[in-house]
Amino acid sequence: MQRLCKIVSTLVVSLVLIGGAAAQTSWIMRGFDTNRTGANDQEKVLKPTNVNSGQFGKLFSRAVDGQIYAQPLIVPGVIIPTKGTFTVAYVATMHDSVYAFDAENAGNGAPLWKRSFVDESKGITTIPYQFLTGFPDIHPEVGIVSTPAVDVANQLLYVVVRTLEGDGNVDASYHQRLYALDLRTGVTKLGPKELTAKVPGTGDGSVNGFVNYDERRQNQRPALVLNAGKLYIASASHGDNGPYHGWILCYDAKTFKLLGSYCSTPNAGLGGFWMSGHAMPIDAQGNLYAVTGNGNFNPLASNFGDSVLKIDGTAMAVSDYFTPYNQANLEGWDADLGSCGAILIPGTNLVVSGSKEGKIYVTDRTNMGHFDAASDDHIYQWWWACNGHMHGTPAFWQGGTGNKNLYAWSEGDTLKGFKFDGSKFTTTPFATSAMQAPPGMPGGFITVSSNGADSSSGIVWTTLPFTGDANWNTVPGVLRAFRATDLTELWNSHIADEDDFGSFAKFNPPVVVNGKVYVPTFSNELAVYGLLPATPPSAPAAVKAEGGSGEVAVTWRTVRGAASYEVRRGPVGGPYVKVGTTTTESLYLDKTVTNGTTYAYVVVAKNPYGTSESSVPSSATPAASIPDAGTGLTAAFYNDPADGRHFVTPALKRLDATVDYDWGDGSPDPLVQTDKFSAQWYGMVSANQTGYYTFQTVSDDGIRLWVRNQLVVDNWTDHGPATDLSKPILLVAGRRYPIQMEFYENGGGAVARLLWNGPGTGGPVAIPTTNLFPYGNTTPPEDGVVDLASQFNIDGMSFAARTQDGDIGFKGQTYAAETMIDTWSVGGTIPVLHVLGPKDVAGKNVIGCDGRTMVVPVYNAQMVSLLGCSVNGFQSGTFKFNYSDGTTLTQTIRFTDWGAPSPRFGEAMAARFSKRHGPAGDVVAITSLYQYRVLTDKTKRLISITLPNNPDIKILSLSIRR
Repeated sequence: MQRLCKIVSTLVVSLVLIGGAAAQTSWIMRGFDTNRTGANDQEKVLKPTNVNSGQFGKLFSRAVDGQIYAQPLIVPGVIIPTKGTFTVAYVATMHDSVYAFDAENAGNGAPLWKRSFVDESKGITTIPYQFLTGFPDIHPEVGIVSTPAVDVANQLLYVVVRTLEGDGNVDASYHQRLYALDLRTGVTKLGPKELTAKVPGTGDGSVNGFVNYDERRQNQRPALVLNAGKLYIASASHGDNGPYHGWILCYDAKTFKLLGSYCSTPNAGLGGFWMSGHAMPIDAQGNLYAVTGNGNFNPLASNFGDSVLKIDGTAMAVSDYFTPYNQANLEGWDADLGSCGAILIPGTNLVVSGSKEGKIYVTDRTNMGHFDAASDDHIYQWWWACNGHMHGTPAFWQGGTGNKNLYAWSEGDTLKGFKFDGSKFTTTPFATSAMQAPPGMPGGFITVSSNGADSSSGIVWTTLPFTGDANWNTVPGVLRAFRATDLTELWNSHIADEDDFGSFAKFNPPVVVNGKVYVPTFSNELAVYGLLPATPPSAPAAVKAEGGSGEVAVTWRTVRGAASYEVRRGPVGGPYVKVGTTTTESLYLDKTVTNGTTYAYVVVAKNPYGTSESSVPSSATPAASIPDAGTGLTAAFYNDPADGRHFVTPALKRLDATVDYDWGDGSPDPLVQTDKFSAQWYGMVSANQTGYYTFQTVSDDGIRLWVRNQLVVDNWTDHGPATDLSKPILLVAGRRYPIQMEFYENGGGAVARLLWNGPGTGGPVAIPTTNLFPYGNTTPPEDGVVDLASQFNIDGMSFAARTQDGDIGFKGQTYAAETMIDTWSVGGTIPVLHVLGPKDVAGKNVIGCDGRTMVVPVYNAQMVSLLGCSVNGFQSGTFKFNYSDGTTLTQTIRFTDWGAPSPRFGEAMAARFSKRHGPAGDVVAITSLYQYRVLTDKTKRLISITLPNNPDIKILSLSIRR
């Protein structure tokens, strides 16, 4: 059993008035209502006409202490003692904390209250994932996994907390405890109640004829279900690590007395309730609908693996079920039926569920169909809906006449909509999205909003990976909004850099309520979106002009609130005149240029409320390209020792025309050992057409890829065949850019493929030989500018209007972003190019050193250059520069305080400013930025740098000189 999906509802969530506030809509359970439809039809603010790049965007975020697997819950009118009445966002984290935040006011960022269940002084911690399973599906820790449930009438929040007590070895004890917390204070009102149960059976892990609930093995992933005074708690496993079963425990919500329990495989094993974290729907008669994953199926023995179950919520027993005809194959192929949850279609007796196969099943609650070994044609309806595994439960929207629609988005496929005519579903999609989900886990997670049945107000909201496979990895995420009637994309969180929420939260759809969209993340924050203030946008940042042959490509960082951009051109120093416009695209290609002439460009942003100031200008000189064809990349192969190091013993060096290999269980060459080898490919890449290219790797095992000296793919782990994608990267036709890929094999199969997808490529294909160049005698590539933001959470610069964004660690003060430039070359005998992190992304520009190790992209390096400073006085820290042969250069560097009038320890002054930002606005103070240089051994390959463990040392930029 691996994954389950979502669940949809029929009962409508009522408006609440706990403290006399104006009526607003609550979101108090996963899936919005008891049918788990995922559709809020009480949204009166957001609509397709105002969800666009000029009016909608990220408003603020709320910082928390861990990943957010639980769907946030929103309750209006909560009276917080001594603080007032608020619409409250309740957020539970994997670090075993529950937060109550002001859900509306951007400036009130501190928690209204926080409740932590960790007490390290007593040995009570979250659970390291390695203590539960060898698979990092969930990592690094397990705490509160499931979505809580809210009882508005009694002002309670129910939550299951998982803890480890002891050291995880001999004296360890694993606990799952149920609590009821006061919505107003976080104080425990009931509990803790240890989750325990047993049923008669001889299945996996049974003792003396009973199967016991195992608090270590059971993964309490599905959302809690509160109904008619009863609380239902379901669970599955961690990475199929047994013995485990599918369990549902039923408690009295007022006393926590165990009223009953159900086990899906009491005389076998597996059959977990996972459902990708979604909640079980429940009908008016109190019947639960749940879907099991891989497991034994034998109704005569009460074993129900890979089945859709109707469970009597009082008797806690199966009253009806459906099992696919190919259940044995599903179990054998790890093709869980239970990768999705179930939903109930309002006004009907129909239950809808999905599957890893991509099929959607529709069963009749009054006669679900049981099992037929010949086929599934006896059930109400089924069809092949998706081309990949379905993990997000389909969502259902009643959008008026002709717009009763079911939406589903599997991995590696498009978002699809299916019409419901009141009786049957049309199995051909009425609309699909223009883009696909990435080919890896887990597809899209869907919420629908509308103002009643007004079809013109419907929006389909989704969260999904932006790139990469989220199965075992933390990957960038994206929030997308589509018109519900035709699935035209209205907006997404990658149009403007400031709208990016960071890392995707697996299996967790957005919450859309009261004019705001709440997005849980794995970036340790809750991101909140809504309508932007009616003001002109700010000026675009990081404008860069790059000359090609007969063209200049102008790029910039997109700006929140911009509906369009105007590009202006002139001689260096101006004046500038309009040459073109774009809508939300941050690339303009100027083909009205002459090779050899220098042009300067500025960009302004526009929206319905006005035009921004001009950007900082950037200039470029187009030039004719060299009309020669590439010959491939330099390839170097190494035989690795048993200690896990790579690139140690050279075995073979050659020129590879392309990188498109599947060696199976073999090796690249007789000189290279079959298992435990590593490889590097390096050189230059050139495009035939200017535009954005996505680079794609397929690997078994570890892979890393740098393009333009930016680490764009990093899956440096043992794994089976996996596909990883880069963010889009600009390549100007005819120009050559550094590219480097690294790979290692640690046993079993060996796959290493390098592909791209961009203008004229015809889809993801192996990069052709003619577009790849070994270094040879060509000019060495530019300095390697390390993308700090790709490896760290960083802070330290802010704009004047948003001083809360950054904090350098000194009295809440930050560098003033408007005084900084994006790129500059720091002088000396060896000038080095430095690039700052994004100033226009809240809180992500400066590293506070914390002892971590960062991967660097350069093959050989003669120098490392840092831009940084210290705070709270002069500081020193020891850096370790790690080489591929296992040796390390250790260097202690003394840093000068950013407020000192001049450098103290021989470093260079990179820049000096007359002000900084503080909590109350501008602070007039000398503020300096320094350059620190370390000479490295250029005969060795530098592979990583270990930072000192001193957070008072701050780094804004790091570059490597070849």
